[in-house]
Amino acid sequence: MIDARPSDLSTPTTGEGSSVGTDLPLVVQFEYHPASREAADTADYLHSTLNDDPAVPGLKIPTLFVADDGTGDPPAPALATEAERVVVVLLADNHLAASGRRPTKSGITRCDYVVRPRQLCDSSPDTHRFLPVQLTDHGWPIDPRLDDLYFLRAWTMEDFELKNLFLQQSADHCFRSDYSIRIA
Repeated sequence: MIDARPSDLSTPTTGEGSSVGTDLPLVVQFEYHPASREAADTADYLHSTLNDDPAVPGLKIPTLFVADDGTGDPPAPALATEAERVVVVLLADNHLAASGRRPTKSGITRCDYVVRPRQLCDSSPDTHRFLPVQLTDHGWPIDPRLDDLYFLRAWTMEDFELKNLFLQQSADHCFRSDYSIRIA
């Protein structure tokens, strides 16, 4: 299976969540601010859990990482079109919260960008999930349009390994209850 970054698995294009022409049953799409090292490290950890963990050989759930072209602008908000089901994991932290309402060069704010995948997931609740994670104390809330969501409070755990274990177990619960897949 594919162990994908945006350059390896095409970046989401339409964002309308259509499963027409998909080849994969499930893709996990990580969204976070490109300046956040903690969010990138967390996404890498979860990616390796889904793909490289010796406890679950052969699982190989494809993953997409937020596209970063170096400009600081978010890409067009979209869901992956390569799979029937998409789980969007939003890794929210101080970087995202601090820059959330500032317009980027393209005119879209980071808040507008992260709200759109949530709306796309909500439009197909039987196939897509939006899983927000608060990595830092001030990483949530980031936008009033997301205030009604339950989010994982990973920031309460100081230890990076403990935090990642918590996220791994939470993802495991999401996949088992929604997709009958066990990751750990």
